[in-house]
Amino acid sequence: MTILPTFIRDVRVCDESFDEAASHALISISPEQYTMIKKAQRFLKKLDGYSVSIFDYTPEYMDSNDDSKTTDQLTPDDLTPNEDMILECLELKITADDIFWSGSIKHTTVEVFTESISIKELDHNFKVLAMPLDELPILINHAKFKSSKLLAKRRLANECPRSS
Repeated sequence: MTILPTFIRDVRVCDESFDEAASHALISISPEQYTMIKKAQRFLKKLDGYSVSIFDYTPEYMDSNDDSKTTDQLTPDDLTPNEDMILECLELKITADDIFWSGSIKHTTVEVFTESISIKELDHNFKVLAMPLDELPILINHAKFKSSKLLAKRRLANECPRSS
């Protein structure tokens, strides 16, 4: 079983009258995507650019089963797929500091954006993925990011070896 860094982010919709919009995005980043993101980030720095956009349908758009929890308190088990919101032209936006997704709801002019994931948080998660199992319990108590703490717990629960 492959364990990937997974992030839960809020979803923002530019038209609040659109009722079928998902409240959250569940985003799992593969090592290949991470490598591509880091390459794009280096490309941006060389060109002194602001952002790079790539068509990418990675996020799963979800709704919370528990409205009493904030996004920071949610786990993937608290989410269910939103079947009503169909997106098109979904793009991964890569900047020097973060990544996020934007797109439009099919057959509308309604735009959708995910909350960003900082490059620092992304880097930290891939460090956790490469750490030896015996270092993970210490990390769980001192992790900077909730996503890193959850990744360490998932690795320990499944005794997942280091990522290659």
